[in-house]
Amino acid sequence: MKVIPLLLSLLLVCGGLQAQSAASQLATEAKVWGLLKYYHPAVAGGQYDWDTVLLHAIPRILNARKTPVITAEIQHLLNLAGADPAPPLRLYDSMAIMYRNFDTAWISDDHNLTDTQQIQLRYIARHPARLQNHYVRTGAAIDSVYAPANEAAYTQSPFPDPAYRLLSLFRYWNVIQHYYPYKYLIGTPWPRVLEPLTEAFLNARDAAAYERALAQMVAAANDSQTQLLPDAAYAVAGRYPAPFTVYIIDNKAVVMRITDSSALKGTDIKPGVVIDEVDGVRLADRIQYLWPYVPASSPGARLRDMQPLLLNSDKPDMTLVCYTLEGRKFKAKCKRPDKIKSQPDTLLTVPPARMLDNNIGYIHFARLHPGNTDSILQTMMKTKAIIFDLREPVTDTTVIYEVPRYLLTDRVPYAFVTAPYFPLPGTFHYQLASHGSDDNHYIGIKSNAAHYPGKIILLVNEHTQDLAEWAAMLLQSTRRATIVGTPTAGALGPVTQLPLADSHQVTFTAQGSYALNGTPIQRQGIPITIPVSIHIFDLQHQQDVILQQALNFINNNP
Repeated sequence: MKVIPLLLSLLLVCGGLQAQSAASQLATEAKVWGLLKYYHPAVAGGQYDWDTVLLHAIPRILNARKTPVITAEIQHLLNLAGADPAPPLRLYDSMAIMYRNFDTAWISDDHNLTDTQQIQLRYIARHPARLQNHYVRTGAAIDSVYAPANEAAYTQSPFPDPAYRLLSLFRYWNVIQHYYPYKYLIGTPWPRVLEPLTEAFLNARDAAAYERALAQMVAAANDSQTQLLPDAAYAVAGRYPAPFTVYIIDNKAVVMRITDSSALKGTDIKPGVVIDEVDGVRLADRIQYLWPYVPASSPGARLRDMQPLLLNSDKPDMTLVCYTLEGRKFKAKCKRPDKIKSQPDTLLTVPPARMLDNNIGYIHFARLHPGNTDSILQTMMKTKAIIFDLREPVTDTTVIYEVPRYLLTDRVPYAFVTAPYFPLPGTFHYQLASHGSDDNHYIGIKSNAAHYPGKIILLVNEHTQDLAEWAAMLLQSTRRATIVGTPTAGALGPVTQLPLADSHQVTFTAQGSYALNGTPIQRQGIPITIPVSIHIFDLQHQQDVILQQALNFINNNP
């Protein structure tokens, strides 16, 4: 009687090994396919329908039941591409070229490749194509970032055939491999990411599972500006949202704002209540489940973007285990609405600036625009300190460069940016950041005797992202700015958009941004002078401890 379970176990093990072998072979195929796509003159020049070559190879690999076919498939790719006539590209030992992303070590590490194939691939990597790549174009003039070209979508099906699903994955993986400026900061070496993702795409059994695999793929780059369009929020978290917003802290959730009071009738749910469980699942476990599906550059940004999904479900009824502000434990049952009701934009009602006690100016940076910047700053030139609050998304690029003119004593450079070095995919060149025109690398006014002499304080948190982080970098160029708050998102710069093989598209950061000392902002955020800890009590009692810390610093350091 024990024979049947044993046979079943053996079958499951063999099936798992076979799937693993298929994923390993497909990952090798994807890496070689991508290297030839961006390096080999014939393929990079568009002489072949390279997508179709891959689409035909995938079923052959998947249908090979016993003998691995990857050696023959790789040889087929190499034979089809033909000899590489490009001359060797000299690697210049120059600070202007960044080689940290240039990585061909996977060729030697991949045991699916023969010695001869490894030699051929290393040769191609050292002799890249010298032409306009069929699959690549540059972005805006002063950005010079990667942008995709001739990347086709083949199906609108919500659950494409395996070959098309894998084409989407392999296309995205290779673009990150060769053109993502922060690949070296992702964390997990990018070649190691591919095989587990391939398994997830192969194991998807329906449209929802495929959506979750796509979300996992996008999140693997650890970039807050990476987005799947349309997103996979329903497939990952469930379609019904909570009737209130929350802030995640210490593996719990604090209720911040009620969005649908009708769903909470008869409950004690109100702002300040702390939630510990949802539908029998501890929030610590729920956070762990959602973690690999939420793209983010930093832990704080990941929790920030997880908050709208945390309590979602495909069930309209919700049971919560909560604590009141006084610490009393209680259970609450309520309804999840069909959708989140739109809320008024409270930022529109916030005055752009105001005077605080002790002659301290306060400016809500996101409310500045060309029509009010001068009048606001002129009224604050005699204050002992100006607080710039950067904890909301900044959208006006003009004021980012205008505000430092009032603060700086002279014209200064403010940042480095990177752009792909297109002759050798995977490398990038540094250049001084510019604005307005290609040669405008400076901010401020020359010999500015009328500059603001007081203290400059910047307030930041996980909502400080992209242009808000860029504004913080520029304000730091005064060398007098004190930054108070919690870690910023660590994601800024122009984004590019890549179409997948189906109806989805993916965005990601396309340009590297660095402080003048070479420190990246990506994944690290803006360096903070005075770090602040946020506690549940602060959220429950709506205390702005970041602003309080800033005021304490100003008043205690005359």
